[in-house]
Amino acid sequence: MQRSPRYRVAASASLLALLWLSVGFLRARYSAPPPFVPAIRDAPPTPMRGMFEARLDSLAIALHSLAAAIGDQRLEPARSAFRNARRLYKESEFLLAFYAPAATNALNGPVEADDPDLPATPLGARASFAVVEHALFGDTVAVGRGAALTASHSMLRSLRSFRDATHLLDISDTASLDAARLELARVSTLGIAGFDSDESGDALIESAAAIDGVADAIARLQTSRIPEPALARAATALRAASMELRAHPAFDELDRLDFVVRYGTPSARAVLALRRSIDARPVAARRLWRPAIATPFEAGAFDVSALAPEYAPKSSAALVALGEQLFADAQLSGARNRSCASCHQRSLAFTDGQARAATVSSSGQQLRNTPTLINAALQPFMFADQRAGYVEDQIRVVLSSDAEMASSPQLAAKRVAADSSYLSQLRALGQPPAAVDERLIRVALAAYVRSLVALNSPFDRAIRGDTVAISSSARRGFNLFMGKARCGTCHFAPLFGGTMPPDFIRSELEIIGAPTTPATHNARLDADEGRARVDGAFVHRAAFRVPSVRNSAVTAPYMHNGVYRTLDQVIDFYDRGGGAGIGESVSAQTLSLRPLHLTPTERADLLSFLRALTDTAVATTVVSKP
Repeated sequence: MQRSPRYRVAASASLLALLWLSVGFLRARYSAPPPFVPAIRDAPPTPMRGMFEARLDSLAIALHSLAAAIGDQRLEPARSAFRNARRLYKESEFLLAFYAPAATNALNGPVEADDPDLPATPLGARASFAVVEHALFGDTVAVGRGAALTASHSMLRSLRSFRDATHLLDISDTASLDAARLELARVSTLGIAGFDSDESGDALIESAAAIDGVADAIARLQTSRIPEPALARAATALRAASMELRAHPAFDELDRLDFVVRYGTPSARAVLALRRSIDARPVAARRLWRPAIATPFEAGAFDVSALAPEYAPKSSAALVALGEQLFADAQLSGARNRSCASCHQRSLAFTDGQARAATVSSSGQQLRNTPTLINAALQPFMFADQRAGYVEDQIRVVLSSDAEMASSPQLAAKRVAADSSYLSQLRALGQPPAAVDERLIRVALAAYVRSLVALNSPFDRAIRGDTVAISSSARRGFNLFMGKARCGTCHFAPLFGGTMPPDFIRSELEIIGAPTTPATHNARLDADEGRARVDGAFVHRAAFRVPSVRNSAVTAPYMHNGVYRTLDQVIDFYDRGGGAGIGESVSAQTLSLRPLHLTPTERADLLSFLRALTDTAVATTVVSKP
């Protein structure tokens, strides 16, 4: 599959990390580089790199102590050593994640396997720190102690290999501040949700350590280039954010809305201001979360064009208007009896209200539930099984599907070229009918879908500072979503789907065990193989992309098969522990098997929060023709 620039950036970072890992071996084996290996020069030392290297050395010592404590089979010393190592890791995380994403994934996850030549890995596979945490803090303590010891040694080897190559790093102040901005978003989206501290209960303390690491780094900036008031504002904001988290170490007690509004956002804005004081030029990289916006919660934070393929033209009113007209045109289907709008209806927030989409053929193929198109373009992968990488690819697949449109992009282009009703739209684009091709059909429809972004719900207004925009019940529901109910560990804020911050370049798949019927006992797993139908991996059977819960209050029914008609049923399903909790045999369920034990009031609060994520303004707005 063709990869966009965002994937090339990630791949390049991984390759660079591998290069760093190999440098120590090359230096040891050769007194001088062989003819085919270019000379690798040390980067100029900087105070920031010196601080980073000192932290890595401390982390290596802590990991060695952790391995020794695990080997001695002493639980409390091992737990103490784990917490010390995790604190030191978190203090270094912002630079590790920025400069060594491959090493970071190996240490802390999520584990990735994006190599088609390697066997597929089970979803939810634990990275090293998670393996150790499970052994020391899991439900059955001491089970997996051998795996924990192996993991601790593996972490130490990975860290030392990377440390051997840090002399190649040129860690500038501007890059450090970019990394700090990403880390603050990581705290405000993943950290306070307990994403990587599931069993120790230390998520908030570890998030405070991550902020402390950023604050300590900022104190080492070359202050002659930064106005002292700006530096003081950043230091004060970061110190306050860390203190707020430490003041609420109990995971369920933090008011997360208050934290983001009063501490997380001011800290991020102060860090971004420091970066601009050094270099006012915008970051050149094209990212979904715009580099010029302090947090992903803010208005205008997302650049939907960042997920478009290279061949897609820049969007314009004329292109979107053409896409809107095509969207409602039934002649794009083979039998001229169905349009995109037939299943994605404006009045139903671009869904169809059915459990499963109707087919246009008698082939017997069963379609899945029709998802909303609102904010769909903010996903790096399309379809419930992630078999397409761009909206343009999704359009091609849908048009060509015998069950959905029974047509093709080429046939659609031929019909549009012969239809005089499109003349004005084509003229606005400077496109003669004779030149209409399948690519124009796809990019126009994709431009329209990308115009359907709505991120101004009552919750969005509240998280941006208008805290009275939501009820006290919805506010409690947000805390439950990100806390006790653990929804935020899969439905990541602020998009509340599987698109993972702060990079927003990967989308989570999960196996939750959606049943065939809404039974609560002796349920049977739905037969849809999900991702396994795409990659053929048995370990991915029944794995599906995590959808956004934005607008979920108006997009029933739910799950890939539409099995649940109400959000109450959905909450009950998760409260019971997913498919395993209702009697299914789900061999690789990634959802926690533990019931949530939500009270009736807590369920009502969760519902209030989900309703506060409703913004369907784009469903009532018709694009004006140019």
